[in-house]
Amino acid sequence: MYISRLFYEFSFLILIFKVFTIQSEEIPYDTIVGFGDSTTDTGNVYNLTGFKWPVVPPYYNGRFSNGKLWIEKLGISNLINNAYGGATTDNNLVQGFTALNLAVPGVRQQITKYINTTNLTQVNFHRIIYIIWAGA
Repeated sequence: MYISRLFYEFSFLILIFKVFTIQSEEIPYDTIVGFGDSTTDTGNVYNLTGFKWPVVPPYYNGRFSNGKLWIEKLGISNLINNAYGGATTDNNLVQGFTALNLAVPGVRQQITKYINTTNLTQVNFHRIIYIIWAGA
């Protein structure tokens, strides 16, 4: 009974992965705009701290990881990344900081800055995917 159930569960997972697997050339987006914290930051804090934090190595190219981040693995080459390691969801509630005690914008502030500095009338919303990932 247990083996049979395990077989069906495994088969179901394989089917789901097969159905939802798409090639990167099939993705209808050509740009990702990311907001968030260290799980999405591809180097903003590293630049903010004058390339002092996070320490490279062991961290990879200013990321809070030992390799590329999930957002880079989506297969979309144009990445507009507004995420900062140490960010909170809203600096008006709790201010986020780096390890060097520098203030970083929260997710709400990242989105506000993006809206205020982007000409939204020129944005093709059908080709951009917006991603918010915070709370790690």
